[in-house]
Amino acid sequence: MNIKLRYFGFFEDITGRKEESLGFTKDNLCVGDVIYILSEKYGTPFINTLINPNTNQIREGCILLLNDTKGYWGEQINDGDVISMLPVLAGG
Repeated sequence: MNIKLRYFGFFEDITGRKEESLGFTKDNLCVGDVIYILSEKYGTPFINTLINPNTNQIREGCILLLNDTKGYWGEQINDGDVISMLPVLAGG
């Protein structure tokens, strides 16, 4: 199974990439599994930026999309899926 990851804003800064592809031999993965794998790859700055340590949920200032719709921790990942991580944009 192969998925694509897209990074925006400070996620691009942390990973040093705009996007990457990951391949898995296992077919039964969820969004949380991918986040765990990415936290091992990119370390503490990545996980602390994405996850609130008090709630173990995605921070309010971050958006995680699975195939261009809001992604959830336990949501199943399928071959060819795209996960995007981006900060909430504000301005006026």
